[in-house]
Amino acid sequence: MTTDKKLTEDTYLQALATGKNTVSIWLCNGVRLEGKLHSSDIEAVFLEPHGGYGEGLMLVMKAQISSIMPTSKRPNRSTVCNFDGVMLGKA
Repeated sequence: MTTDKKLTEDTYLQALATGKNTVSIWLCNGVRLEGKLHSSDIEAVFLEPHGGYGEGLMLVMKAQISSIMPTSKRPNRSTVCNFDGVMLGKA
């Protein structure tokens, strides 16, 4: 991996870890993990899982990660939104 790509990856992961927001991690096999990103190193990320995985940190190898993104609060299913996420009213 080039230095620029590595710097971008590290910056993104560090921002997610310091923000303490919930993130979704999709693995290459299609499994989705959800929790708070604790930290990362060269080969792995450490996730504080929630939702039945128990307590402690989960070690996730970067080679098995397909994508990582912050989990946003989604509006109620009965709420109608336009494509920009602006609420238009109740369904």
